[in-house]
Amino acid sequence: MAPTGFSASDLETVRSRSWRAAAIAARVVLVALAVAAAAVAAPAAAAAAAAAVPALSGRVVDEAGLLSAAARQRIESELAALERETGDQVAVLVVQSLGGEPLEEYSVKVAHTWKLGQKGKDNGILLLLSREDRKVRIEVGYGLEGTLTDLRSNEIVDQVIRPRFRQGDFDGGVEQGVDAIVKVVHGQPLPSPAAVPAPAPARGGAMPLAGRIVGGLIFLVVVGAFSVIALFTRGPQSWFLYVFLVPFYLAFPFAFAGPVAAAALTGLWLLGFPIVKTLRRRQAGSPPAAHWRSGFLGGLAASSGTGCTEPTSLLASMTLTSLVSGRSRADKVSACTVPVGSTCNESQVKPS
Repeated sequence: MAPTGFSASDLETVRSRSWRAAAIAARVVLVALAVAAAAVAAPAAAAAAAAAVPALSGRVVDEAGLLSAAARQRIESELAALERETGDQVAVLVVQSLGGEPLEEYSVKVAHTWKLGQKGKDNGILLLLSREDRKVRIEVGYGLEGTLTDLRSNEIVDQVIRPRFRQGDFDGGVEQGVDAIVKVVHGQPLPSPAAVPAPAPARGGAMPLAGRIVGGLIFLVVVGAFSVIALFTRGPQSWFLYVFLVPFYLAFPFAFAGPVAAAALTGLWLLGFPIVKTLRRRQAGSPPAAHWRSGFLGGLAASSGTGCTEPTSLLASMTLTSLVSGRSRADKVSACTVPVGSTCNESQVKPS
């Protein structure tokens, strides 16, 4: 029998709402548990993935395929000889990635997993390289920290390994790094930074191919045009352009073709320009003085030894007048009219 004041339908509504609230609460609890489980499992999975340490299959373990077979063999032989002589154990590990784990933590983990060095001496050294992270570290056991200090380790990484890696010489970087470690263990000095070869300069400068093509076209159009003007212009302006264009013959070819091409073109310009100018002057059949006067002085007449005037341009003949000392008026003097390039004589003189 239903309680007083409540009908059967009211009780049924209360029960249904209670079940719905309980179901929603259960779902919320399940979702919260799932989120909590994922939050706990994700770091654990990441830690498990990052904690994967390759097996110690040799003195050189290259998981990233960075080294050639010949380089691995040479490094193995050198490290084996070091262990026979001193008892110190050196290993090289190359991984593809650290998986987000700090380099220092991973190197310590590898050293402890591999148990490098003799028991009780802790004289092991690990050279660790991560290819994708582009990181390098030298982990040194306590027994060798007095010999291979942190300062020496950083010098080996920064002055020996990294410069060769920047050149793409991974075999050389690892081999020279191992050589430097072996020298320090033997008490020998490190190679000076000057002994590290510098990158070879790119042929034709560092300019890409497209830039060299554009630079060559600009050179041909601009410098070539001024060169033609200099060759076909008379007077001092021609020689001014000759000197003015020398730096351009040096700079442009050096940028897009290299120093050899720049020296060749500059030498060709310095020697070829005077030769071409001389040949053109001989083909024209006029003396150098006539070219100078016609090009620079603009056709001014040059006086001859006979008192006549010799025009050197296309202008009409000119009449030369002079003042006679002590007279109050100017006397007209004889003049001659002759073609350009000819010399007047007494028979050609006409009184004015």
